[in-house]
Amino acid sequence: MIATYLVQKSTQIDPEFLNSVHSFLEKHGEMIVRKHNPYCYAGNWGVLENHGLFLLGVLLPKNEKIQNFQRQAISVLTKALDVQILPDGVQVEQSAMYHNEVLRCMLEVIYFARIANIRLDIKFVKKVYKMAYATRYMLKPDGNEFANGDSDVMNMRSILQMVAVLFRDGRLKFTPDEDFSYETFMLFGEEEREIFLS
Repeated sequence: MIATYLVQKSTQIDPEFLNSVHSFLEKHGEMIVRKHNPYCYAGNWGVLENHGLFLLGVLLPKNEKIQNFQRQAISVLTKALDVQILPDGVQVEQSAMYHNEVLRCMLEVIYFARIANIRLDIKFVKKVYKMAYATRYMLKPDGNEFANGDSDVMNMRSILQMVAVLFRDGRLKFTPDEDFSYETFMLFGEEEREIFLS
């Protein structure tokens, strides 16, 4: 959905093709709603699918069904944070990769909620912020996460950049003089990059 968001205003995108993509994504959202079960609260995959449902609810052309995507996703994600995030900010599955998957999803929810003027509960936002500090303290000196508990070796600088931008917290930059990653730039753009670098 984010890829669609980034390119949908391009003159190179055929409107008929974009409508087809939107129609497909709406059907996907319907399936997530229909197949919902309480296990969604317990694991990272439940966050991933409901993060997607939230993005559909915010970014697809609006109707009552799409608005319901948004409402259900926020309800599920709020409960999932309560179930999955331990008091120290670490995701319960004890895998650096799962923790950071959940964190990235939640950061994108915060970002797109702001774009859509949707107020999120302050406890939700604070829990995500705590997760970000857990990520910062769990990284190796090269910025990679530890390959523990079914994790891959992946660099987490772009996640920390997202947090630094969303929370205006320069302490979460990996290094004081770093620049945006390509991924971060695509999402936030030049204006936020200038703030990040200042």
